[in-house]
Parts: sequence; structure tokens; C-alpha cells
Amino acid sequence: MQEAFVYIWENVTNGNKYIGYHKGSLDDGYVSSTSSERFWNDFKDSSIEWKRHIVFQGTSEECLKHEQQLLREVNLRSDEYYNNARGAEIIFTEEVRNKIRQHHMGKSSGMLGKNHSDETKQKQSEALKGRIFDDEHKQNLRKPNKDASNKKGPKSEQHKINMRKPKEKLECIHCHKMVAPNMLNRWHNDNCKDKI
Repeated sequence: MQEAFVYIWENVTNGNKYIGYHKGSLDDGYVSSTSSERFWNDFKDSSIEWKRHIVFQGTSEECLKHEQQLLREVNLRSDEYYNNARGAEIIFTEEVRNKIRQHHMGKSSGMLGKNHSDETKQKQSEALKGRIFDDEHKQNLRKPNKDASNKKGPKSEQHKINMRKPKEKLECIHCHKMVAPNMLNRWHNDNCKDKI
């Protein structure tokens, strides 16, 4: 039963090709689902002649396998093909690399330009309540840490002593286990699996 087909769009002007598969009929008006800007720029150019070759017809599963086989046989890194991906496998063509660069330009954090809601801020505040910070830690919290030398410098003697100290443990209100403060609210108290 024919429910899908594999096609090759050929740019007759320069010989470039796009290999694809579509679940549907041959005359349903489908062109392609590619995200290749190069393909769409050329396809919209009225001076370029295009030909669509139907190279295989069959079930959706058969067509998908046939498309994958064709894509494995060609060099997608060359400019001869418009394809940027081989199914789930992304091919890092220059076009894909440029899109990634553009996406990351100027972004240093996922929170850049965003603010936490008041509810989130309240939850963060509650999670930090009850923590004990020594004077050195409080001083470090107040210091701006823009200088890269602060990040990976040698540890102070006081810091080394603090690291050797046994950590204070707190008791879960439900299972009564003694756990580190950083685990208490994450896995115990209101999130405890023994909570009734």
C-alpha cells in the first residue's frame, strides 16, 4: 500500500539536491519540511528551475528507511545537498554552525533578560533560611566576583579548616532521618517519600 514517498528535489540550475520523505499523496502540494534557509532561498528564486524526482513509494516505515539509506550514501557536508540532518542526526554544515552561533551570540545565561516570579523568590528564600554561614563566607557573598582570579584561586586556611569540619545534619520531620542541610528540603520535609 502506498501511503508515503521518497523524493529528491533537484535544482536544475546548479545540480544541488534535497532528499526527503513525505507521508501523503504525490499531488497533495507538499514541498518539504526542511529548515535549510539555503534550500528555501533557492526554491523561492523564480530564476531557478526545479525538478522533483519520486524515487520510492510504499508504507511510511519503508519510505523512512529508504530515505535514511539514501542519506547515508551521500556526503551531506558538501554543498551539493541542501539537507542539514540525516533523520535525528544533525549534520554540522556551515549553515547549521552559523545558526548555532547566531543563537548563542550575546547569551551568557538562560535567565538573561528574565526575572524570577515572586513565588520563586519566596521559595528560594525559604530554602536558604536556617543555613549557617561563617563570617568568611558572608564576606565572600558580599564581594563582586567579576575577577576570574577569584574563581580558581588557592583556598584560604580557614576555608580548608571549614571543609574538614563534620557537617551539621538536620532531622526530617516525617522520616526522622538525619541528613545534610542541602538535602533536607530537596528530598525530605515536604518532599519526603514517607510523608502521610
